[in-house]
Amino acid sequence: MADAGVASRRDCEALIEAGRVQVNGRPVRTLPVFINPRADRVRVDGREVSLESSPRAVRESRVYIAVHKPDNTLSTTSDVESDSGERRAGDEAAGRGARRTVLDLVKAKGLPRLFPVGRLGFHDTGLVLLTNDGELANRLTHARYGVPRTYRVVVRGRVPADVLGRIARKVAASLGTDADPAAPALRPVPSESPDTTLHVTLRESPKLRIDSLLFDAGLKVKRLVRLAIGPVSLRGIVSGDWRKLSRHEVEVLLVSAGMSASAPARPTATGGAGRGSGHRAGRGSPQAARRRGGPANTPSQRMQRGRKTDQR
Repeated sequence: MADAGVASRRDCEALIEAGRVQVNGRPVRTLPVFINPRADRVRVDGREVSLESSPRAVRESRVYIAVHKPDNTLSTTSDVESDSGERRAGDEAAGRGARRTVLDLVKAKGLPRLFPVGRLGFHDTGLVLLTNDGELANRLTHARYGVPRTYRVVVRGRVPADVLGRIARKVAASLGTDADPAAPALRPVPSESPDTTLHVTLRESPKLRIDSLLFDAGLKVKRLVRLAIGPVSLRGIVSGDWRKLSRHEVEVLLVSAGMSASAPARPTATGGAGRGSGHRAGRGSPQAARRRGGPANTPSQRMQRGRKTDQR
């Protein structure tokens, strides 16, 4: 389903658990689900999904887009999937309805169904990737593939040297042997402002995210901008705009995620690789999917609710 462009792997699992997926007319809710793409019919919310394509067709149908997410924009596919699951106070009373998403920014005919990679908070800005390449999205999302992300963060006040040192050690540890001594993973940016600007590159994981890292250090974030995901940079894209990645960018991005740039991505899970038998519509277990989703009240969400718009 992810390779067919329905959603990311995690979101496909959530669709299955919610009973929104049917195989041969019957709802499925338990993961994993094995199907024969040449014989079985899969529907999501009543719409049939085409699961069987030639390798060349799959390769040529993939789309990779870089978006400069502005403030007041969700990095999810719809408002229902907002980062906190909550509406802003006064939205409904003001009749504003659903909030804007990064998908609303991409207006072009002929684009397939895309899903975002690299979610950001509602008020955070910067690079978000949109693609229908399910395997790449999976690899960029999971920490085990180690694709680093780079941020520019403005935190309130001057940060003591010992606090910067603790943060720097955690960031360097996330990069491991790939840390570049000539380009520190955490670098204060000189400024005459009373606040502190940091340039941070790290490999994020469920235990180490940029927002929770700063929150746990007692820092209050005023602005967070993602500058890069792996080799793909935000440079040259104005806020609210987007562009398709060049062939070279796609190739380098695939290689950074441990994929071949010359062949369609294959599922990394075993037991579902052959055509005509054993393809998976989802993987893992409901319990594991819930664990990956995390608690509703994360440090990111607590910090996000604490930000004020007049600080921007």
